[in-house]
Amino acid sequence: MLNSTMSVSHLPGERFGRLGGTQLRWFADRLRDFGRRGWLRVGVLHHDPTGGADDTGLRDADVFTRLLAPQLDVVLHGHRGGVREIGLTGVPAVGLPDADVPGSPAAGDRTEAAGGYHHQLVDLRPGTLRVLPRGRGGRPGRAPEVSYAFGDHWWPPEVGDSGANAVADVDDLTDATRTDLVARVARAYRARTPGAAVAEHRWPGSRRDAPGSGYLVVSPDGGHLSAPYRIGVYDGEPRAETVRRFLDDVVRPAGPHRDATLVCRSAPSDPELRERALGQGVRLVGFADFELGDDVLWYAEAQAASLADDPAFPATWYVPQPHVLVDPAAVSSAPGDPDPAEPAPDLLTRLRGWLAAPEGQLIAVLGASGSGKTFLLRELARRLHADRDPVVPVLVDLRSLDWRVGLDELVAIHLSRGGIRRVDLDRSRYLLREGRVALLCDGLDDLAARSTDDRLRDWVAGWEAGARTGPGRGR
Repeated sequence: MLNSTMSVSHLPGERFGRLGGTQLRWFADRLRDFGRRGWLRVGVLHHDPTGGADDTGLRDADVFTRLLAPQLDVVLHGHRGGVREIGLTGVPAVGLPDADVPGSPAAGDRTEAAGGYHHQLVDLRPGTLRVLPRGRGGRPGRAPEVSYAFGDHWWPPEVGDSGANAVADVDDLTDATRTDLVARVARAYRARTPGAAVAEHRWPGSRRDAPGSGYLVVSPDGGHLSAPYRIGVYDGEPRAETVRRFLDDVVRPAGPHRDATLVCRSAPSDPELRERALGQGVRLVGFADFELGDDVLWYAEAQAASLADDPAFPATWYVPQPHVLVDPAAVSSAPGDPDPAEPAPDLLTRLRGWLAAPEGQLIAVLGASGSGKTFLLRELARRLHADRDPVVPVLVDLRSLDWRVGLDELVAIHLSRGGIRRVDLDRSRYLLREGRVALLCDGLDDLAARSTDDRLRDWVAGWEAGARTGPGRGR
């Protein structure tokens, strides 16, 4: 039970949540051992750990995601939001259903007469989390029962489920329904190395659902010219013992002078551990950075430096911009949101909230010339990078590109112009599908003013369809 209400007061605008580093570290230190012993670890707090900077969210959600979320299996909170992944930790946060879910009651009205419920049951099964609304006496509520695909980290392993050096008895890595970390690492690797041969194995002596249960043997060229390379997968935060065991059980038996990569659910909290592992031939990397790849991370750093050095748009000059929702029925609302007819005070904060949502979004910002749309996008890109948001902003000036290309082609072209030497469409589609890039397009209104091509509207509609293709996390 976490106390997120320490910052709450009677004053307007002071209903937001804050946990504090001391509380987070205290719980993280004590939960690590329970995780190693196979306990189910449930975190409970009032504020939404995936929410924005409004009254429903945590002001230090990024610290919560980095320090404590990897030590939990599921988090329950008291605000709307449905079920969302906390960052890229694989940990679900379960709240009340979103107001726009069919059958969900209006804000503050959970009576059965209004289609509401008395409580929710959270059902955890291998790879699946189900939310079951229940009325009084346990009767099913009218709100729908929804299932979500998550990893198996909360499910206890079967005793004797594997033998030494056994090849994993699992579904094929190309199965898109697999949500475990090994399969996600394999898909990320294949997205940037399409012709690679990839085989999955278990760590010798490990049980199937242990945190360090799997590793990949990959050959970038399909096995014709290059020696196999090992990519270990550890579903948790690594420690020195994790690196030692990976070296002894996976890397060194393959032969001398072999380098390897160990991909972990979260990056190591000890900054020196990464350097010590690299000195032993093991590249230690969090899944979020591995999924993007070194070149996209380099692109993000270069773009951030360019924005910081631009004298025309200094961050200190940015002023929060009021806004009005043009089509509020198409945008999910949350308790405490202002009346859509009234101007809301800060468009940047609202945009960040929409980008944090698990579903894909296509957002149009309308305004007269000189109203600050360009400054807004540049400040959004700058803050996403500065706050180490999982989403990498890709800032595109449409006036300098051929707008007739598709969504994934536009990402590939812009990354290539940004200095990435090898970008293919499959990787662009992967990054969009996984919701790892946010395409921030500037100058669409200028294009519309100059263009007489009727296909411009069809092209924008194609963008919207592309943003919602697949799992629906494109942005």
